[in-house]
Amino acid sequence: MPPVDFDTNIATTITAHDAGYIDQRLEKIVGLQTDKPLKRALHPFGGINMIKSSFEAYGREMDADFEYQFTSLRKTHNQGVFDAYSPDMLRCRKSGVLTGLPDGYGRGRIIGDLSPRGPVRYPLSGTRARTAVR
Repeated sequence: MPPVDFDTNIATTITAHDAGYIDQRLEKIVGLQTDKPLKRALHPFGGINMIKSSFEAYGREMDADFEYQFTSLRKTHNQGVFDAYSPDMLRCRKSGVLTGLPDGYGRGRIIGDLSPRGPVRYPLSGTRARTAVR
């Protein structure tokens, strides 16, 4: 069953909408996710492309200004991660010298290569037992 309605121009946050009720005198918890019951909220911070495909699936259009803000004015998590790497780091990543730099949706930290090849170079700290990074 498709949603009754979509929010097309308000990114959902804890303060995006005023407190809403279905039946205020019976409710103990204040607030709906949007301004109307059964209206789907926009969650663009998880990725604007997922929202676009959802709109397309239901034959709806996203507000043009909203789409512009999240495609032109804001960076994705991955764009921010790669902007933090220097050109030298990116070349090392591409050539395989550095491993563990994220491709898709990563967390932006360099991960030690724990594969069992080559001599042990640096101990990996932060675990209960010290594990060698190869």
